[in-house]
Amino acid sequence: MHKARSLATHLALSHGLIGVFACLAVGVVLAIFLPEFYLRQREAALVAEGKTLAAEVAPTLARGGAVSAAALGGSEAAMVMVVDAQQQIVAMSAPRGGMGGRGRGWGRGMGMGRGRIAGADRVWQQQWREILSGRVVQGRVSLADQGPIFVAAVPVEQAKQVVGAVVVHARLADLQGAASALVPPILLASLLVAAVAILAGSWVSRRMAQPLRRMTEAAEQVAAGNLSRQVEAPAWEEGEALAGAFNRMTKSLAAQEATRRQFVADASHQLRAPLTSLQAQAEALLDGMVTDEPTRQRFLARILEDAKGLSLLAQELLDMERLESGPHAPQREVLDLHDMLGGIADSFSSAESVPVVAEADDALPLVVADPSEVRQAVVNLITNALKHSPAGGAVRLRARRCDAMVRVEVTDQGHGISAEYLRLVWERFYRVPGDTTGGSGLGLAITKRLIERQGGRVGAESELGRSSTFWFELPIAS
Repeated sequence: MHKARSLATHLALSHGLIGVFACLAVGVVLAIFLPEFYLRQREAALVAEGKTLAAEVAPTLARGGAVSAAALGGSEAAMVMVVDAQQQIVAMSAPRGGMGGRGRGWGRGMGMGRGRIAGADRVWQQQWREILSGRVVQGRVSLADQGPIFVAAVPVEQAKQVVGAVVVHARLADLQGAASALVPPILLASLLVAAVAILAGSWVSRRMAQPLRRMTEAAEQVAAGNLSRQVEAPAWEEGEALAGAFNRMTKSLAAQEATRRQFVADASHQLRAPLTSLQAQAEALLDGMVTDEPTRQRFLARILEDAKGLSLLAQELLDMERLESGPHAPQREVLDLHDMLGGIADSFSSAESVPVVAEADDALPLVVADPSEVRQAVVNLITNALKHSPAGGAVRLRARRCDAMVRVEVTDQGHGISAEYLRLVWERFYRVPGDTTGGSGLGLAITKRLIERQGGRVGAESELGRSSTFWFELPIAS
C-alpha cells in the first residue's frame, strides 16, 4: 500500500525543485548572455581607449611629426595603430599579452601591402570616408588566419579637421577569454545556490508543517475525549486562522458536552420522582395491599396522572433537545398574530375552567416568524398562566406594538413571583421555591429558545400577591 508523504516532504520537494530550476535557469542565462555582454563591454573599452589616444596624438599628427609606438601603450589583447590623413601607418603597438604568430593582423596576412590598409580595399575606402566625416567606425570581421576580430577606427581631429585615425584591433577570442572562464564558476555557483535553496526549503517546510502536526495530535486528543485541548497559533495567516477555528471548536464542544451532562442530570432528576411513584403504586396494586375499590381507583388515577406527566416531560425533553442541538432553522414567514392569538384563546376557553381573554390592537403590524414555533410559545405561556390562576379568575392574552417589535403578553391572576426568582424562571428545570402547581420547569425555557430563534426576546414582570406577566417580542415585517 502506498504511504502518503508528509506535508513537510511535499513542501520541501516543491521548494527544492523551484530553487533548482530558478538557479539553473539563472546560471544558463548568465552562461549564454554574460560572454556577449562582457565582450561588448571590452569593445566599448577599446573604443574609449582609442578616443583617448586620438586626443593625445592629434597635435603631433597634425604637425606631421612622428608618433612613437611607446606612446601608444597598448592593451592586454589589442593592437593599436595610428594612420595619417594619407592612410599611411605612422605608429603601431602590439598587445602586451602578445597575439602569437608574426604580429598577427598587421602584416601582409591582413593585406597591409606597402604600409597601406588594403585587404578589402573598396570596403576600407567607404569606411575611410566615414572616418573623415568624424564618425567612429567599428565592427566585427572574420579573417582566415585569425578568426573573428574586432576593429575600431577613431578619427583623430585637430582644429575640427580629421588628420588621421587610431585603429584598434583585437581577436574576439582574446576579448572573451575572461568571460568564458567565468561560465564554469557561474554554473557551479548556481548548483551550490540550488543546494542551499533545497536545504532552506526543507527547513522552512518543517517549520510550516510542525504546527499542523501539533494540531493533528491535539485533534486526536479531542477525539479521545480531552475537550479542553487548545493549540498555539503559528506565525502565518492561514495557520493562525486554522488554530483559531480549532480552539473555538474545542470550546464549543466542551460547552456542548457540559450542557449535555447537565441536561442528562436534570432529566434524570425530573424522571426519578414520577417513576418512583409509579413503581410504588403499581407494586401496591400487584401485591394485593389495596383491597377496597375506592382506594384502588384512586391509585389507578394517580398512575394515570403520573403517566401523563411523564409523557409531557418526555415531549418537553425532546423539544429542548431539538432546540439546543437541532440544525434546522425556523421556517419564517409573514404572520398575522391577531388571528392566531384569537384562535388559541378560543381553544383554551372551551377546554379550561379559567377563561382566556384575548386582546389586540386594531392596527397590529404583521411579524416575521415561524407560525408553529410562535404558536407553541403562546401555548406554553398560557399553560403556565392557567396553573397559577385560581378558579374564578382569568388569563389575559394581549398583543400590541412596541417600537419596531410586536409584544405578546400573557397575564395570570396568581400570587406573583419575587424579584430574586423572576430572573431565573427562564432557566431549564427551574421552579420557584414553594410552587406546588407541578410541572417540569421546561415550558418557559423552551419558550425562550423558540422566540430567540425568531430574532425576538422574552421577559417577565410580577407583582407579589397579585399577578405575573410573561411576554415576548417579535420583529415587525418590513
